[in-house]
Amino acid sequence: MDTHIQLFEVPMRKYSEQFRHDAVKAYINGPKGLRRVAKDFNMDCSLLRRWVAAYRIHGEESFQATVRVRHSPQFKLSVVQRMWKDKLSCRQVAALFGLKNSSQVGSWEQGYYSSGIESLAPQTPGRTFAMPKQP
Repeated sequence: MDTHIQLFEVPMRKYSEQFRHDAVKAYINGPKGLRRVAKDFNMDCSLLRRWVAAYRIHGEESFQATVRVRHSPQFKLSVVQRMWKDKLSCRQVAALFGLKNSSQVGSWEQGYYSSGIESLAPQTPGRTFAMPKQP
């Protein structure tokens, strides 16, 4: 069963594949800590932490450009349930499932708590109404 709907490829990345590879390898193979390597590469520490986590799970494949996808409600629910079952953090489960944005998982969890599985369905944009102008 396919749980993803492909939308489009991401044309540009802020950091090149080679840059991400070099930063992760510098941390894994070197004596420096995560914060020091992030500073050496002039980047955010949490971003490097996410790249390292993804690399440890997915290997070299984690450096390749991604395709943006719209996830099905069933996929979102399986991610949230895996997080609960294995007592993982949002960052850990995002790395496990190859999700680029760990805060996305927190949003899915919060939506599920408040409204159930219906909140995990793709949102269709509605009409926006302009504010009436003052006379």
